[in-house]
Amino acid sequence: ARGYPGRAAMATSRDAVPPYQFAPGSAGAGVFQFTEWDNDRKFAYFPLFPLLIAVFHLALPLDMAAFVVTNLVSGLALFLLHELVWLQTGNRQAALWAMILLMAYPFSAFFQAYYADGLFLLLVVAAFYFLRSGCPRRAAITGALLCLAKPTGFLIVLPLLVGWFLDPRDRTSPPSAASPRRRRAGKEAPAVPREPGRSRFPAAMALAMVPLGLVLYLSFNFWRTGSWTYFYQVQQKWMNSPSLADNLINNVLVRGYHFFQMRFLYFHSSQLDYGLMLFSLALIIFSYRRLPREWWVYALVVIWLPAVAGKDLMSFARYLSVCFPLFVWLAAVIRKPALRAVLASVFLLSSLLVHGLMANWFWVG
Repeated sequence: ARGYPGRAAMATSRDAVPPYQFAPGSAGAGVFQFTEWDNDRKFAYFPLFPLLIAVFHLALPLDMAAFVVTNLVSGLALFLLHELVWLQTGNRQAALWAMILLMAYPFSAFFQAYYADGLFLLLVVAAFYFLRSGCPRRAAITGALLCLAKPTGFLIVLPLLVGWFLDPRDRTSPPSAASPRRRRAGKEAPAVPREPGRSRFPAAMALAMVPLGLVLYLSFNFWRTGSWTYFYQVQQKWMNSPSLADNLINNVLVRGYHFFQMRFLYFHSSQLDYGLMLFSLALIIFSYRRLPREWWVYALVVIWLPAVAGKDLMSFARYLSVCFPLFVWLAAVIRKPALRAVLASVFLLSSLLVHGLMANWFWVG
């Protein structure tokens, strides 16, 4: 852990927590700053993002290295999202608007901050891209890396297996299997159905081994602390949360009952986070028939449920920035260019506000 650059040791777990300094009168209710680097809470932060910054720090000053890594992975994630949607749907306009909507989403502002969200999105999209391209082993390797980005990364194994066994190329009306690059060259290749039966299982076994990527960090925990799951123990002390069932009841029902007593934007209980929780659940429900099943499982199991099953809904608005299937669905459902432009404009104006609040050290997510 001492090898990580201290200021780049942003929380890459459920919540990313840099050294905060809240402005007087802000949601922080006072001025204070803290860092997690000098105590055991650093074990709650998964290592891949700070390690990338450490590699770039070999040639660049630390602040510049963090800036380059953050914006590089976020830019690649958005580009690859465009390619994935284009590959999946064959609709270039839908791919472009999905990327624009996600890029303009107000809380995508954290893609430019020193948070692991951009890296998480890049690895998720890359895993689905490899899977859709018929490269399940590459998808498995990418998924294993995702296990080192955030604690919920290992859950990607579920949508990957769903996608492998429900490959669109086995359906009666498959989209084109040609890659975007082949489409640009006018080489539309017909979809080739996979062979059923045993030929699926070697690749499925590789995908099922994705959670083994977590073994590296478990081993590091054991080496430094004598406990394989020390990061989890730290997170439990940090969050001090009851059971998952109690969390779900508290976050969905109890906080809803007290909705009008909550502030619009605040730490643990905010109207914004609760409203987006309900809105995103509605989108997930309505998108069931339109989204590829593996994307739908990812939105529900990897993003929505872990965020709602935590101690509270803090930062839920930010967590949605990596829930790309919802933005793909919005781009597909809103067909009129004018309506898409209106939604993107509203997102963009709100994003400017979020950037302004962040630049002045106000809590936004």
